[in-house]
Amino acid sequence: MAAYAGEGVREESSERRTSHVLPHDCGFLQSGAGIADWLARQKAPAIEWLADEKVRLGGCIIVSKGGRFDARLETQINALHAHLLKCRSAAPVLAAANTGTDANTDTNTKEAT
Repeated sequence: MAAYAGEGVREESSERRTSHVLPHDCGFLQSGAGIADWLARQKAPAIEWLADEKVRLGGCIIVSKGGRFDARLETQINALHAHLLKCRSAAPVLAAANTGTDANTDTNTKEAT
C-alpha cells in the first residue's frame, strides 16, 4: 500500500499528502515501519496517514492540493466494470463496421424460401 501511495505522490514533491487507509493499518503506517525512509529515498513528501472507515484492506485515498486519487480496490473494479460495459455495448457496432453487415442482423438464420 505504501508503494502505491508513493506512486501517487511523485508530482509536486514539496507538497504534503494525506492518505486515508484502513483503520487497522493506520497505526502501523503512522509508526513509520521504514515507510518514511522509503518515501525519502523516492524523493517523495511525507504522507499523513489517517484512519478511514470507507477504506478496505489494500486500498487508500490520497488527498493533496492537486486533487483526490481514489486507489480503493472496489473503486478501481467499478471503473473497470463500467469501461467493459461501454466496450461491450460498442462491440456490435464495431463488428458490423468491420464486416460490412448490419449489427442487428442475425447471421445464423436464413430466410425461409
